[in-house]
Amino acid sequence: NRRIWMQDLKLDITSPILIFGMSAPRFVPKEIDIVEFLAHAVEHNEFGTKMQLLVRPHPQNVQGGMADASWLIRLKAIESQRVHIFYPKIVQGGLPWSMEMDDMNTLSAALCESIVCINSCSTLSLDALMAGTGNIAPLFDGASPLPYWTSSARLKDFPHIRKFIELGGTELAPDFDSLTTLIKKYQTDRNWNQAKRENAQNKECGYADGQSTQRVVNTLSRILQLRSEFIN
Repeated sequence: NRRIWMQDLKLDITSPILIFGMSAPRFVPKEIDIVEFLAHAVEHNEFGTKMQLLVRPHPQNVQGGMADASWLIRLKAIESQRVHIFYPKIVQGGLPWSMEMDDMNTLSAALCESIVCINSCSTLSLDALMAGTGNIAPLFDGASPLPYWTSSARLKDFPHIRKFIELGGTELAPDFDSLTTLIKKYQTDRNWNQAKRENAQNKECGYADGQSTQRVVNTLSRILQLRSEFIN
């Protein structure tokens, strides 16, 4: 039951939810400005009186060489009855972005229950796609554009992100107005652009049967076996 996993998030599961999956500051240096903008919009009923915002910091927002401690202070400041911060539970001693299993289950449930996922085309956008939830990519620098090589806008030129956008896996938001407009489209119709999203899912991920990890393990095992046979 997805909603059981979400109980600790203190959301009203009978009301609509936006989920914002943050990325490391190295890639989106002013993303916190966009999070604050959305928190203000939710609090001032831009999307109605019941909309909630669930902000999921990337593990590298909270620890490691890519983290920015000032973001954590700003996230704390926007918490309210309708704006919730969903901090990742990091696996100690593992990769900097490895999460506990119950954390992944809660995140999966939140993606399924949200009307749209706002994310700068990290792996969370693929997770949302597989959960049947639309994506919006806010690839801009808030109110003050940065030089290209440090700007969030440069991400859309990364080959794998450009492909994801072209396939229809996400909708590009180049400014605050377009972000607001796209959210309202998904608010009106959660299945908006579903055909494009299904195309992206098929091209990017293939089967959605829950067995992807097993297929990866099987493929790696075959590669190792072939390598062993070649060496011998």
